[in-house]
Amino acid sequence: MLALHQGDLDRAEEACVEGLELVHEAGDGSEVKIHLLSWLARVAWSRGDFRRATELVEESLALSREKRDGPLLAHTLNFLGLVFYGRGDSERAIEPLEESIDLLRKCGDKYLLSVSLVGLGRVASSRGDVGRARKLTEEGVALLREVGVGGGGDDAYGLYHLGWMALLREEFGKAAGLYKESLALAWDIGLKPLVILDLEGFACLAGAQKKAERAAQLWGAAKALHEAMGTP
Repeated sequence: MLALHQGDLDRAEEACVEGLELVHEAGDGSEVKIHLLSWLARVAWSRGDFRRATELVEESLALSREKRDGPLLAHTLNFLGLVFYGRGDSERAIEPLEESIDLLRKCGDKYLLSVSLVGLGRVASSRGDVGRARKLTEEGVALLREVGVGGGGDDAYGLYHLGWMALLREEFGKAAGLYKESLALAWDIGLKPLVILDLEGFACLAGAQKKAERAAQLWGAAKALHEAMGTP
């Protein structure tokens, strides 16, 4: 997971594969296997290999349903939703994300609930439902701050998405403040994938304000980071 946060996809994949081999040798550890499959799916997702990501997360989901562990199942459903979203299939993304949220409201896991709320907010935003997206994302970010996990990256993702929604409403000052707060958090913990998103957000903001040269510089910086990480 640390390698994923730092954008070192090769190291992340290597660690996941080694972990799965150890689990297989031990003949047990289904919970660990579920997490490893999900993280390996995230590596594939980051590389744009959504077919492989779907296969891995569906294998993880089958194990989660067998285990009947509410939070673990909800976590896997959340990521399945994001895989569908990444593939551009926002319609299929809604059901697993909503199921994840229902499970988490029942079991009271506020941290995982916040992550799923932000995820569903991303999907709602992509479908043009900005009002619902903002409501879901604001609830998710508020929960993250309530449980005190700021700095883990999830609140920074939430702030990035709130910035995008402010930009869509042409609230440029608010968008800039949200992107700035998100970028500061992402930079401090070395969360390179989010640093890229924030740079792209600032590029969109510059474009919306007709600052073409500034937009081009920011897109160039984001592109260089993509190339360094090996992500499409």
